[in-house]
Amino acid sequence: MNAKITGLCLAALLVGLGAPAAAPAQGQDLMRGDDIVRRLEKPAPTRGFVTRGIKIESKGAQPTAQQLAPQTQGPVAERPAVSFCLNFKYGSTDLADEQSRRQLEEIGKALSSPALSSALLEVGGHTDDMGTDAYNMDLSYQRASAIKRYLVSNYRVDPARLKVKGYGESQPVAENQSESGRAKNRRVVIKRLD
Repeated sequence: MNAKITGLCLAALLVGLGAPAAAPAQGQDLMRGDDIVRRLEKPAPTRGFVTRGIKIESKGAQPTAQQLAPQTQGPVAERPAVSFCLNFKYGSTDLADEQSRRQLEEIGKALSSPALSSALLEVGGHTDDMGTDAYNMDLSYQRASAIKRYLVSNYRVDPARLKVKGYGESQPVAENQSESGRAKNRRVVIKRLD
């Protein structure tokens, strides 16, 4: 690896809430705090195939395996998640540019807003496949931890609300054969857990 600036590029994903929304690419407009809030708010409860535990059985018939199985409460909804483009200095947890600092400020505004004041969130770090698995796992965790520290220190986000996880190179969103693909894989994703 060389000493160039690496990016943690985060394409805005809206997991389970419809089609993925495009994130600002490097050098483009920031994702504003109110957009982040909207994307991380709890989805409204849906009316699925809730059974409320009601079973209809015929007299004298033996129950089937399906009837004996635990009753479901409908499909499990995916949690909302948003990815961001944050550039870090090579092999470091320091942000590399002003665009990344401004985006982090918008994230801080969103997570400290009343709408998300009680949300339990995961800050997940991701890397490309340059370097060893162990190195990338540690680097992704350290970068996610740095984001958490910033949000706690500068926006008074309750640290108990932010869980940190490093994913390393295990969840790529693009191929790793080109710099543009690797840039998309270097990202931090904030996911709602509650």
